[in-house]
Amino acid sequence: MWEYRLFIIRRENVSLFQKNQKLLYDTLKVLFLQKENLNIGYSLYRQLCIPFSVSLLCNYISDKLPCRKIEDKKYQLLSFFENTEVDIHYSHVKIKTDKQYSEILKTFYIYQKNIFVVDFKRETFFWLTEEIRKHI
Repeated sequence: MWEYRLFIIRRENVSLFQKNQKLLYDTLKVLFLQKENLNIGYSLYRQLCIPFSVSLLCNYISDKLPCRKIEDKKYQLLSFFENTEVDIHYSHVKIKTDKQYSEILKTFYIYQKNIFVVDFKRETFFWLTEEIRKHI
């Protein structure tokens, strides 16, 4: 299973991290896994990222995509081709899927172009726009 976490990177930071994706990955990993100094982590997150519009995304997914609601802000996509769950938070979106490239990524590409995707367990990362271009 892939466990992607999506982060919206502020426009002013995109060019800085476009060529140094590893630095962005390492920074997000430290922020995400941090248990101490939460005020500093939150401040750094706000400088680096933009929060997701949870209500907008929940409404879109439940109205436009074949899915079932598992719990508040968590959905399972109904598909014969993949098994995917989407868990929407203000800070990030978590996607658990059995496909390396889940179709739900296209929805997030339409929603926002400056999304950086990480899988902390597999230690992989990519810009969503670059991945979408590969699959068009």
